[in-house]
Amino acid sequence: MIFFIFTAPNREGKTALYTWDIPNSFLEIAHLDSLYDSFIKPFEYSGKIILADIKDISGKDIDSWKLDGEIFQKERISLDKPLFEKKFCINEKENSIFPGVSNAYSECKKVEKYNFKKNCFFDYKLSVAGYKNSLYLGGLTGIRRVEIEENGKLVKKDMIYSGKSNNLAVFARTLYAANYSEIDIFEINDDGSIESKSSIKTDDCKNLRIEGGKLFAAENKKIRVFDLSDPHAPELKATISVGSNIEDLEIVENQLFAYENLNGLLTRKGKVLIFDITDLENLPEIAEFEQYCKDPEMQKSGNSVYLGCKNGTFKVTESGLQSINGSKNYLREGYVYDGILYQVFSGTLHKSSIKAEKTEEDGWF
Repeated sequence: MIFFIFTAPNREGKTALYTWDIPNSFLEIAHLDSLYDSFIKPFEYSGKIILADIKDISGKDIDSWKLDGEIFQKERISLDKPLFEKKFCINEKENSIFPGVSNAYSECKKVEKYNFKKNCFFDYKLSVAGYKNSLYLGGLTGIRRVEIEENGKLVKKDMIYSGKSNNLAVFARTLYAANYSEIDIFEINDDGSIESKSSIKTDDCKNLRIEGGKLFAAENKKIRVFDLSDPHAPELKATISVGSNIEDLEIVENQLFAYENLNGLLTRKGKVLIFDITDLENLPEIAEFEQYCKDPEMQKSGNSVYLGCKNGTFKVTESGLQSINGSKNYLREGYVYDGILYQVFSGTLHKSSIKAEKTEEDGWF
């Protein structure tokens, strides 16, 4: 004998729970008062048979009905979702920003204990990226790999002496490092160690971004776009020519945001440029906003783009740059692992916790 349970409309058109003891006939066990809904399915939950409405499982709870004898009792079931994703974001509220971490419902929650610990190194650090439990720290002399242990302790691993690595990014188990005269390309091995594979010659490339399988390089008087179908051998697809040096950039959907440095011997000038990158064969500039920015730091969060400067912090809007409260350091790129946000600024690695915890002493490496 084979036993099945399933839902189907009964003679009144309501959602009913049936059993089927093959080869015997179907037997209605109980039914809901509502009309038949094909998204309501039977499951076993805590040793009981329940019906659950699974048409929308993106929310925090779902409707369900527990069978109690021959009657269904309605209740709510909380979905067991991870509280946080491994994604750094910017929490914005009342014209102020703060570092945050996105949760499973695409909400950006600010960190509870910001900058509770910093780890200093003997060379000045400039950037951070991560892959699983490995942190990659770009600095004045190269790239240091640090491993995050289960207890949160950081352990020094490999050091690649590749020269000044100003900005790092990870894509398809490949690490890219902006090194001014070139972009160094490393393969990430199973243990997190990195191995040099190739490089791209560049002209004063300080920063890079990867979006949609494309690498965008901020260079002197241009932005170049590379296809990463082969991560170790990027293929040049487009070049955007500008008048001066591009200091930093960001990509949101089909728009490229860039900060162009227009400083002269006696002047301090700059502007934010916005390009439409829908078609790589036609990359028109669609907006520009003048703003001098000392030591620019551009960062996106969701569909918003922010510009952090030593002389102010701004949000890029359709009509211009909006002054906003918050430190430039809040906009430094971050990597999240096991409840900790890692950022690099002022030459050191800084740790912030998603949840409040006891402050630890700063450490040296």
